[in-house]
Amino acid sequence: MTCRGMTGVLVLALTLGSAMPASAQGHRGAQADLEEALQSLEDAARVLEGMRGVRGRSVLMRRILEARDRVIDAMERLEYRGRRQPPGPPVAVPVGPVPMDPQRFAGLLGDLRNLSFASEQLDLLRDVVRHQWFLTAQVREVMGVFSFDSEKVEAAALLYPKVLDRQDFYQVYGDFTFDSDRQKLRQRVMEMDRSLPPVR
Repeated sequence: MTCRGMTGVLVLALTLGSAMPASAQGHRGAQADLEEALQSLEDAARVLEGMRGVRGRSVLMRRILEARDRVIDAMERLEYRGRRQPPGPPVAVPVGPVPMDPQRFAGLLGDLRNLSFASEQLDLLRDVVRHQWFLTAQVREVMGVFSFDSEKVEAAALLYPKVLDRQDFYQVYGDFTFDSDRQKLRQRVMEMDRSLPPVR
């Protein structure tokens, strides 16, 4: 698939991902379109992974992954819309952020490992962290993708503001080889703590 073909797939997926039916009518057709767009995105991502030296490769990959997440979210909304409300009083839904679900997190780890350079991996994390929350254990898994402690410091610092169990974040420091890197991250965490709101 050429870059032009992948761009076409991206435009299709973005269109389908943002177009939601006004009513339940056409629910199955929209669901099928979204499933087809999602498969096209997955195919395009696989092709792009195998291509080397493509100009703007990391940008295209990021846009494909963002579009894939939008399609998945749209499919989930369609599925919820198509369900009938159960009889009886409404069920209380917990309010507050939830950590990235295991399936999507496994996909993130795979996407990070498929990128060639740490700068691309950190760019991907910057995009993901805007919309997701994490647990300390997930932060440690992300750190394990990086080869050098300086890169692990950057990754952990990027994720820290979106960590739900910050009381357990001390576990991260044990994953560094040198105390100097521990101190660098600890200093950045302390600075962030002065301005970060508490997690609810």
